[in-house]
Amino acid sequence: MASSASADDTRPVTDNNKQFKILLIDDEPDFADLIATELESREKMFSIETARGAQSGLAIINERPPDCIIADYDMTKMDGIELLKKIREEHPERPYILYTGEGNETIASQAISAGVTDYLTKSADQEHYDRLSTVIRSAIEEWREIKRAEKKQKLIRLTELASNAGGFELDVVEEEMLVTEGALRILGLSEEAELTRKRLGELFDHDDQKKIQQTIEHVMTTSDTVSETFSYHRSDGEERILRITIKSTPTEDSATSVRGVINDITGQHEKQRQINVFDRVLRHNLRNDLNVIRGMAEMIESNASNKMAESSQRIIAKSNQLLKSATKQRDIMEVLREEPEQKTMIVESILQQVATVMRQKHPDAELTVDCPSEVTLEASDRLPQALNELVENGIIHNDCRTAEVQLTAEQCSNALHISVTDNCSPIPEMEQDVLVEPQERTPLYHGSGLGLWLVKLIVSRSNGKITFEESSPDGNTITIKLPR
Repeated sequence: MASSASADDTRPVTDNNKQFKILLIDDEPDFADLIATELESREKMFSIETARGAQSGLAIINERPPDCIIADYDMTKMDGIELLKKIREEHPERPYILYTGEGNETIASQAISAGVTDYLTKSADQEHYDRLSTVIRSAIEEWREIKRAEKKQKLIRLTELASNAGGFELDVVEEEMLVTEGALRILGLSEEAELTRKRLGELFDHDDQKKIQQTIEHVMTTSDTVSETFSYHRSDGEERILRITIKSTPTEDSATSVRGVINDITGQHEKQRQINVFDRVLRHNLRNDLNVIRGMAEMIESNASNKMAESSQRIIAKSNQLLKSATKQRDIMEVLREEPEQKTMIVESILQQVATVMRQKHPDAELTVDCPSEVTLEASDRLPQALNELVENGIIHNDCRTAEVQLTAEQCSNALHISVTDNCSPIPEMEQDVLVEPQERTPLYHGSGLGLWLVKLIVSRSNGKITFEESSPDGNTITIKLPR
């Protein structure tokens, strides 16, 4: 049932997005209550509040703005058009329906100029209430849709700004292109700029123009999604590095539109370049210096007493260990630089390949393979490298007379388990953590297992997980669980 209120006596209506909150303003409370009753009987979603006169209505609007305002034209102190002008100062788009006893062209013209949503003449027949109900619902739904669209546009702008990205859509038939604010900002173009497929290509250097056109053609032909990196020179002379991802999208008329996302990765690219330079210089200097140290230690060993020779051997061993760590660090950097890529592989072939390589490097070790035939999986093509690392750890750190390592593959319902079991003494807890614990390493962490870091990284790039357990009576079992 409708509620009534005055400027001095108001009460809130329940705020429910599923309801259509309507404020009915009229000098005649009995007539307003009649209209409210008729409307609520037609629409269960209507929640109607009445106000006696313009001032009372303004007080309610300021306190709890409704979804739609219905106001009589002929009211004392302030008529419906004057009220509309007042409301439009704070609520320029909120639905406002002018309701009059007698309509004429002058009132209608003034109402339209003031920004009225709709204009209806009062009537007592039932069809009139049906029409009024339809007008209210349509006005509120359209207004809410506009608000949703505005929120989406604001979200897109904020997202593009935060991620330094922008988007575009190309109609390949009409050659027209829609471009977001973020894309225009990245390209250094004004909001009035009009782009076409040809014009987009012309913005780039000569060599990249052909590449862009070929990429669009490829996407249209194959429906692939393609990402390419381009150097871009803005009109202000600034060079940017852009990654453009393009995909095709079928439209209703069976033609094709091409959608793209432009990411400005200049900062990321520069950081990566600096890291690469630092990495190369560090490894180069480290290897050179360690080779010098090792060479001098070997010279001392060949001409020294037993005690001095023993110290020289320790220097040589540590140098070899550091050189090996430098190689592992290089492998880790290469994995980090690569885009994660999955490859279909035959599991038995991988395990036999690993076993063959390890037998050649460590002929005294005993290696066995237990794997069902014809089993395949999708994983990083570096998976054999990770398995090599685990198997070699089980051999070179083994205190037994004969190192024994078994490679086993087992199919589960939705995963494949590849286990490496050895007869080593238990792996130190700190090194176990490298494989199975995701927590950040603190300055107190002194684990030496760069090879295990490499294993962890390769497995994560294959969407897999690693578990560890000590075997009975002695040994370790490391299991890689890969989805199938």
